[in-house]
Amino acid sequence: MKRALIAAILGVAGSVATTYGQGIITFNNYSTPSYEPVIWGAGVPGQTVGANVNSAAVEVALYYVLGNVSGDTQSAFLTAAGSPVATTFIDTGLNQGSGYSGSPAVGIGGNGGYYDDSATVGLPGWTTSSTATFMVAAWVTTGGLSLNNALYAGYSSLWTETVDPGYGGAGNTGFGIVPSSSVAGLFANGPTSVTVSSVPEPTTLALAGLGSLVSLVAFRRKQV
Repeated sequence: MKRALIAAILGVAGSVATTYGQGIITFNNYSTPSYEPVIWGAGVPGQTVGANVNSAAVEVALYYVLGNVSGDTQSAFLTAAGSPVATTFIDTGLNQGSGYSGSPAVGIGGNGGYYDDSATVGLPGWTTSSTATFMVAAWVTTGGLSLNNALYAGYSSLWTETVDPGYGGAGNTGFGIVPSSSVAGLFANGPTSVTVSSVPEPTTLALAGLGSLVSLVAFRRKQV
């Protein structure tokens, strides 16, 4: 009787651990279906706009929130997500034959553009019936700069992921999120591309906002 009761308790505990707890996935843009690269944008000295980023000084961070988030601003999403669940750097050893630029193609290609962090990323709070929304940020760390004070940075669009339907199979390394008791696979719908560009200085943003306000006031006066 005791053995049966213990077995039943362990069975329930095992079920909860598989269904709840957290999900896992691999942070990688090199082996995913779309393999979209990190590319250079405008205002970065010595770099060609649209070319793949081929610099180990560019750090990449992964953020997520539970649920299907759409139409959100980057700042609001980052506030909701909090700290990144993973960070890595562009791997300059990848794509040195410059054969990859995404499918469909992103930018103009070239060497680099990719990261392949083999570490498993934990997603606390995820369940097999959950959707999670993700975003990637990338920035140049030269001089020890973080995302908050980087001179050159960029953000991906948001994308969503659900459970990998094949996660129950032995040794499965498919696409989608899986329970922490399974073998982590890869993203099915992302990561989407990031364009690293010059970040406007706070004074520039403030002046732009002031200019918009002045224009609005002038427009209202004209209407009156």
